[in-house]
Amino acid sequence: MNVQLVQEADRVSFTVQDDGKGFEQQSEMEGMGLRNIRQRVEAFQGKMNIYSSSEGTEVHVELELNKEGKDD
Repeated sequence: MNVQLVQEADRVSFTVQDDGKGFEQQSEMEGMGLRNIRQRVEAFQGKMNIYSSSEGTEVHVELELNKEGKDD
């Protein structure tokens, strides 16, 4: 497993990768874990991409930081 967290002045992103068996991305079924993460990312108007194959899975999340009201 590989976890990468990047913080820049205007955004935070993280990527989680594994070398497991992967899963079928075209399937309409999504587990509760991924659904929960997706809902939280959407609540912050972020972006989430999932890439999966027989060689593993990568989940990438990107969140824009609030430029207004930095002291909030």
